[in-house]
Amino acid sequence: MEDPRDCPELRLFIVGYPLEYTLSPPIYMEWAKRRGIPLVYTVERPSSPASLPYYTRSCRRDPCCLGFNVTMPYKAVILSLLDRIEAHARIIEAVNTVYKHPSGLAGANTDWLGVRDPVSSIAKPGGTALIIGAGGAARAAAYALRGLVDRVAYTSRSGVTAVKLAEWTRRTLGLEAEGYRAEPGIYKKLLPATSLVINASPASGADKSPLPQGLLHMAPKPCTVMDMVYNPPETLLLQEAREAGCRTIDGIKMLATQAAYNVEIWLGERPSVEELEDIARRHARRIPASHRPEEPRESAGRRSP
Repeated sequence: MEDPRDCPELRLFIVGYPLEYTLSPPIYMEWAKRRGIPLVYTVERPSSPASLPYYTRSCRRDPCCLGFNVTMPYKAVILSLLDRIEAHARIIEAVNTVYKHPSGLAGANTDWLGVRDPVSSIAKPGGTALIIGAGGAARAAAYALRGLVDRVAYTSRSGVTAVKLAEWTRRTLGLEAEGYRAEPGIYKKLLPATSLVINASPASGADKSPLPQGLLHMAPKPCTVMDMVYNPPETLLLQEAREAGCRTIDGIKMLATQAAYNVEIWLGERPSVEELEDIARRHARRIPASHRPEEPRESAGRRSP
């Protein structure tokens, strides 16, 4: 493998569909520019998984390609195209970061770290976590909560995917878990015993919340509410959480945290999360509200890659 330090320009990219907007290019390129690192980060939008081998071949053959990010709907599909899968990614069954390894292309998952670090810094350990949504983001969130909570409750629109994810959680993570259909009565039952709420669904925005209005007041204090959606950073869910006396974590914090780990994987240096967060927040203000979500899922606004 040639030394990428000899390259006039380093290359990274993100693969996903649809990808009408992503904050990844400005985050990585602005950070690199400040340090005099010649880095280009592009956006690739293959509409079919049949196109993914083109991108893995392209990165393998290009000595200046450090790797790439993967977002929905390809985080699970990409596993079969890689030479090595890190343990965390294998358990979560999803890869969001690909990098060069002596054995070829390797896959990692930093989504869970984007949840673990900010949650562990402010949330009270133990108790029950309510995860809204039952897709790949919810799975990464549950993995991140090992050792931080005693029990997980999932909700999804149908309830079917929530029940399946609860089964996976009990079997794979050893956590108590239950799945439910998302409806007001269930939230009224769960919230009085819930110390942490994580929205891993797309049902969040400036004027919509995945929870019925007023129910967060039922959560015991201190409570913590995290919304993975980063467009807009200030969602109705987070506004209502603060009004209810809960501490909040927005999607930009998750995005910046996982981006710091990605940079460490590719370049051997972990940036300050605060610096990446500042870059992301400045560029997030420029996102047109009409842009479609980056990660369409069963129950996904725009979330981190």
